[in-house]
Amino acid sequence: MGILLTGLMLVACGPDAIRIDVDFNRLSGLAEGDRVLFQDNPAGTVTSIAYRKDGTYRVGIEVDNGYEKALTEYSRFYTAADPTHSGSRVVIIELTRSGGRLLQDGASVKGMDSPDSAFSQWRREVEKGLGYLQELFDKFGRDVKGIPESDAYRQLKRSLEEWAREMERAGQQARDRIEREWLPRIHRELDELRKELEPDGREEELEPLEREFRRIRNI
Repeated sequence: MGILLTGLMLVACGPDAIRIDVDFNRLSGLAEGDRVLFQDNPAGTVTSIAYRKDGTYRVGIEVDNGYEKALTEYSRFYTAADPTHSGSRVVIIELTRSGGRLLQDGASVKGMDSPDSAFSQWRREVEKGLGYLQELFDKFGRDVKGIPESDAYRQLKRSLEEWAREMERAGQQARDRIEREWLPRIHRELDELRKELEPDGREEELEPLEREFRRIRNI
């Protein structure tokens, strides 16, 4: 009977930490024993770091049970300089929205190199696509044909669609920065392309791109 009661007590108490594996492309000095933060509060510890054959790093973290609700499908994980321990790094957990499915003990997730690294990548793709379309106009003038069928146009549209989906999940700070620093440039480029097409009545060719841009801006 005593053994049974002891077993029941252990089950009721459960583990004191939730273990999560986070895969990063880069670490920039993160080490075992570094802290895990949630809303600037110590929430756990980095317990292991393993280099993988595909060139990524798998970081094991343990998060205190009291922060269980910070670990959901809407959580983002990235590394940063430790704000109070000079020379150290931290893993930061950012909850981009409430609700969502809780991550289970032993779950594996994809980490980010910085809070907005995904946006940086898509911004480069969008600017590259816009630049390529503008080069076509500069080279061929308004005689350029088949814009919506071009690879650059299709890639540009995909990038804007992905950006819109990510914006819906992003925290307010990331959205504010994107709206302030990145969207004006894209807006100007789209306006320039529209002016190139308007004399021939072809401005509707840009409508799918402009629709995705409006979606991003209105999130």
